[in-house]
Amino acid sequence: MRITNSLRRRLHHRILKKKFNTVKIFSKIMPDEAKTIAVIFDATKVETRKTIETFVQKLRNKGKRVTLFAFFNGKEKPSLAFNFFNKKEVNWYGIPKGETVNKFLNETFDMLYCLFNGEHLPLEYIGAMTQSHFKVGPYTDDLIRYDLMIDTENTDLQDFIHSIEFYLTKIGKSKNELSTV
Repeated sequence: MRITNSLRRRLHHRILKKKFNTVKIFSKIMPDEAKTIAVIFDATKVETRKTIETFVQKLRNKGKRVTLFAFFNGKEKPSLAFNFFNKKEVNWYGIPKGETVNKFLNETFDMLYCLFNGEHLPLEYIGAMTQSHFKVGPYTDDLIRYDLMIDTENTDLQDFIHSIEFYLTKIGKSKNELSTV
């Protein structure tokens, strides 16, 4: 099983590298300038959905238009207030397919939050292939996928979100401090 997973992971990353070169590279914007935001996450656990909902509400209170897109690891399709895909829509290589996935990947966002810990091949693919001006996600050494990477080792989702907010605040302050000089 370990050899199969290793092979699957290598093939996934090889396919992703080829496809990643086709993603449009946009001029970067500062995170505080973002008006349209996408959040991708694993919606399998109720507590994760609640944490994401709280974070998204903070963004919406700041006037941001937020789109949620999630992976749900279950046999039954639940009734969720956002678009999602499940493991039936993921091929052996960990590449998600389907109408919902394609529709999301055809949209462009000012900012993308990849809110998941550890390896998650389907969400890593979605994160890499999403067209966005600024991408935030967990640290990875496989590809340069994100403009800001946060080390998620030994952290839960809430701590990960707090780290993102902390560093994005610092980035915003740096820009403002530079413009006053």
